[in-house]
Amino acid sequence: MAFSSVQFLFVFLPLALAVYWLCPKRLRNIVLGAFSLLFFAWAGLKGAAVLVLLACINWLGGLWLGWLAHKKPLLAVLVLLDLAVLGGFKYAGFAAESINAVVPGLLPVLSPALPLGISFYVFTAIGYCADVAVGRAEPEKSPFKFAVFLAFFGHGPSGLSCGITSRPRSWTPAARPAKLTLTASATASSG
Repeated sequence: MAFSSVQFLFVFLPLALAVYWLCPKRLRNIVLGAFSLLFFAWAGLKGAAVLVLLACINWLGGLWLGWLAHKKPLLAVLVLLDLAVLGGFKYAGFAAESINAVVPGLLPVLSPALPLGISFYVFTAIGYCADVAVGRAEPEKSPFKFAVFLAFFGHGPSGLSCGITSRPRSWTPAARPAKLTLTASATASSG
């Protein structure tokens, strides 16, 4: 579903916003997670399954990176795994065709459908793991909050279309319910 489509602008987005604002604050992350998964599943269930799998792997990897003293080997494995998934979808057919040009018929040429936003969420996951490994971000304890961070459909207008990835230090707090506090100056100026 394109961000400029009638389905997104006049059905999906208004429905997501209405449900989000009508729900109690404690349920809003569930709403964001559900609508984000629906957004990616709209383009194909296999792509949504890849997103869920990568979210699980990188969430667990982030937790382990937070506990380990020697983080580089695990970080390297996580980055290679993420890039292998991305490379498998983007370049498997090209690699098989190139090898078959030298040795005809050696490999089957696969051209799997590219999951919506795969480059975006793969690089976002890599950035998260790298930030946790160097201490710029704390590992997210909740797998659901991490999945919302990774898959939030609202990244799209800036991220999916422009190649901008999110960093956990700037986005993870947005996945948590905000606490509003009034100061004396705020209450005095409003009265």
